[in-house]
Amino acid sequence: MAESLARTEILRRRREVARVRRLGAKTGTRFLSLRCAPRPEDNSRTGFGNSPLAGTVPVRRVAFLLPRGVGDAVERNRLKRRLREIYRRNKDWFAAGYDFLIQPTVSAGRLSFDGLLEQMRLAARTKSEVPNRDQPQITQMPQILPARTPEPRDLRTPEDDGEIA
Repeated sequence: MAESLARTEILRRRREVARVRRLGAKTGTRFLSLRCAPRPEDNSRTGFGNSPLAGTVPVRRVAFLLPRGVGDAVERNRLKRRLREIYRRNKDWFAAGYDFLIQPTVSAGRLSFDGLLEQMRLAARTKSEVPNRDQPQITQMPQILPARTPEPRDLRTPEDDGEIA
């Protein structure tokens, strides 16, 4: 397996990332959140136009979303480079045919490279059982209806009516 991370293997469009956030099954550790969603069957819209790469989608794709609380831009970029390198070297931890979204927590910025490697391994291992593509996917969470407001109670007293309600 090639260790390179091609540009086509990175989720770059906002709608693709939003789809993984919306449809993806979530797992993770204390330091990383991992979402996994099956790739769409329509591979025609890959953003390559008429190039020879049009219509081709890599086996798996990934996006990294870092919170602003990690630190300044230098620290966020360092963390993103480390995560990208860990993913690049260990692509086989992730199932083929899926898009992945990796979100470190604020405290992940303080981990060493080896600590991040272990957290990524744990998150990928808990995600090893990905949902079956043949099963229907939940497209949105069931809407929870707001609690019913009780009917206004009859505030009359028995003396007002002469009856006891």
